[in-house]
Amino acid sequence: MDEKNRLLEQIRLSSFGINELNLYLNTHPEDQTALAHYRHYKSMRDQAMKEYTVKYGPLTPYDSADTASWTWVDTPWPWQCEK
Repeated sequence: MDEKNRLLEQIRLSSFGINELNLYLNTHPEDQTALAHYRHYKSMRDQAMKEYTVKYGPLTPYDSADTASWTWVDTPWPWQCEK
């Protein structure tokens, strides 16, 4: 698996974990183990998103660089990238 796909897989997996833990924490907000797992997956996702954005461009408009122009349109959209 190449670097780009490895990062995308890490983003997908950590996003899934974050979403599942978010649902669980809605009903179990004091569960410290779940909170620790949530923080772990969030940190993993943040790092992978940052690394992906630097190397390959933003995956979402929220990840677009804060520059003088709108950089979201400068790279191919995520669904236009080669597989």
